[in-house]
Amino acid sequence: MQSIGEALQLRQVPVLKIKSKRAYVLSQFIDEITLERKIDNWRRYVRERRKTPMTPEQFKKHPMFLKPVKASYVAFKLAHLKVQDLEYLFSCAKDCKRRGGSFSKYVFGSIKAK
Repeated sequence: MQSIGEALQLRQVPVLKIKSKRAYVLSQFIDEITLERKIDNWRRYVRERRKTPMTPEQFKKHPMFLKPVKASYVAFKLAHLKVQDLEYLFSCAKDCKRRGGSFSKYVFGSIKAK
């Protein structure tokens, strides 16, 4: 049996390919928005399946299906914000999500010009 020290030395640590702090924060935004869209799509699929029987592949062609968000779209929308502001926006949006709100509605609603 290995000791804890030996097990930690043998453990492979994944190396991140992300070079900048901004790219890392943007990838966190993209991951959260993608996860939220997957959950919303599942809820929409279950709701629509009650009305009309369909498979998940058929639902992907349905108008209610939310397509995955593109990284370039998120990067373009958040391009005018500094890295510190992005981190603050991310933490506020996560807090909103924990309280039962929508992550993407908070993010895109707060950057919209009023």
